[in-house]
Amino acid sequence: MRENGAILALDIATRTGWAYGKPGELPLSGSERLAPAGSSNGAVGRGLLRWLTDFTKVNAVAALYIEAPMNPQIMGGKTTFGTARMLIGLCFLAETVAEARGIYFIREANVQDVRKHFLGKARPKDKKREVMARCKALGWDHTDDNEADALALWAYACAVEAPRTGHATAPLFGGA
Repeated sequence: MRENGAILALDIATRTGWAYGKPGELPLSGSERLAPAGSSNGAVGRGLLRWLTDFTKVNAVAALYIEAPMNPQIMGGKTTFGTARMLIGLCFLAETVAEARGIYFIREANVQDVRKHFLGKARPKDKKREVMARCKALGWDHTDDNEADALALWAYACAVEAPRTGHATAPLFGGA
């Protein structure tokens, strides 16, 4: 990816957090419910297909970063195979839409790597609260933890893709 291209970061779930912008600039972000609670996997997938297609029609995306879905076997019983299947399917669908829209720079990021960059620790005690607090300290408004997680992923992606400016949000450099 070129350092001056816009990055779209997605924390994909039934409520998907997103963050978008060029490294060194203030990101845009939001949180989208893909389908009403209790909807089928197909309805959730259709919601992602519709949202991501519409978003990429009006926003140039040079790189797509997706939070890698976690293996349910290591989640300590906190998720089901059905949930994992849906999350993996949504990631596959996002990659498919990106390819169809001409976005060929697609990367997955491990959540622990993202948190290590964004918080300075890979496994904080209160993950969601600490990510939201860090976003607030950076002046990044967010409506929920999904949006905050996407902002953390976006900051990580900026550091990977544009190290000259992207490191500014890392705790090591006092980014705020």
